Amino acid sequence: METPCISYETFTKRLVDLCLRSGMTEFPTKRRDQLILLKSLAVAFDPGREYAEVAVNQVIQHWLTAASCFAGWDHVTMRRRLVEERFLDRKPDGSCYRVSPASPPDCAFDPAVAGTDLHRVLAEGERAIAQRKAEYLQKQALSQG
Repeated sequence: METPCISYETFTKRLVDLCLRSGMTEFPTKRRDQLILLKSLAVAFDPGREYAEVAVNQVIQHWLTAASCFAGWDHVTMRRRLVEERFLDRKPDGSCYRVSPASPPDCAFDPAVAGTDLHRVLAEGERAIAQRKAEYLQKQALSQG
């Protein structure tokens, strides 16, 4: 069975939906959504660098702040999920973390996803949502007037 691939377009669209439209407060239950969120966090790490646990926590906390709807999430749980899902590798003694060269076994991502800028994607998503809302309100005003 071939591993499904998540394209860059699917990744960014779903990321915007999850962060800006879903109203979600808990970690998603759908596997694909879990992987998309974790991958968006994993791309915040430099693949050529080793991280101490404190540095990993800082990257995660920055991501949680950037994806403001998730600001109440626990960075320790997110770190554990990154390791369990093989987005990050951890030395057995916990002294060092690095981006895993392997993807989760049940999913592959378009290589373009590795260059995703969360801030840019969410800012573009917010602009698109605001534009659609303005267009809708303008149509409503024209139809009533």
